[in-house]
Parts: sequence; C-alpha cells; structure tokens
Amino acid sequence: IMMDILPTQAQKDEYNCDCCRSPCARCDGAYDFGGDLSSAAALQSTISNRMAELTDPSKAQALFSPSGANADTFSTDSFWTEATKYFNSVCLPACKVTSLKGAPRTFNYTPPMDTVFHKHWVTILSTNSSSADTIRQVIASAFTFVALPVEDCPYDASVCVPMPG
Repeated sequence: IMMDILPTQAQKDEYNCDCCRSPCARCDGAYDFGGDLSSAAALQSTISNRMAELTDPSKAQALFSPSGANADTFSTDSFWTEATKYFNSVCLPACKVTSLKGAPRTFNYTPPMDTVFHKHWVTILSTNSSSADTIRQVIASAFTFVALPVEDCPYDASVCVPMPG
C-alpha cells in the first residue's frame, strides 16, 4: 500500500532502504517482515492484531508466543532485559495503579523526528489518496493510546501509557 502513496521511484527506493526492505548503505541486508501488506484488509488486520498484543492486558501472553500476531519478535528474556531501551521508567505512587485519580488522557504516537520513519509517517498523513486514507485510519485506531491521568503520572502522556505485564 505504501508504494501507492509514494509518487517517485526515488521515494520508493528511500522507503525500502529506510525499512530495510532492500539492501542499501543503511542496512546490512533485506529483512523479511512477513511480506508486503498489499491490501487494506491485510494492513488493518496485521497492525491491529500486533498492537492488541502490545496494549491489551488480556493478550499479553500472546505477545511472547511464537504463534501470536508478533510471532517470535519478542522473547521473554530479551524483552524485559531490554525494556528500558524502548520504554521510559516513571515514578508512580505504586507498581499497580488500581484506581485513577483523574480522567485518563489520550496519546497519539508519532515517530520521533530524528528517526528515518518520521518522514514516511508525515507523507502518509499529508497525502490525499485512498491508500493513505486506509493507513491513516489504522494509525488513528492502532496508534492512539490511553495514558494515565496527570494526577497519577505527572509526566507527558507519551511516557504514561501503561504496558501490559
């Protein structure tokens, strides 16, 4: 679907390099991430199922299962030993917040501006096409998170999204 959005071959080549879909100076080789998501249904299903394992506490066990939507992307050993590489530790009143002191907040994820993915994210959000509309709908649903209220987590909403487990 992304190839439908990018108007020039140079942009398509840059995207394939940035995502390590083809060998280039930035990547050691091409990675197989399960094939191209060539239809709106495949995109919606794949992203929604993978994000559900990351955000729904009832699906946390599937996150570490080779048969889960994320396959064997996460291993129980490396996931927790490298958690601080991708997650920010914040101070809360207790390890488990059982009741909220205020209204939950919403956090809409956007890749950091200094990552190679940011420019592609912006392209998706700013392109007017049916393919971009499909991806925008997935972004709006799968990358919008409920964050703890400021009374429980007095930091930016981006670091107050609870992680199952």
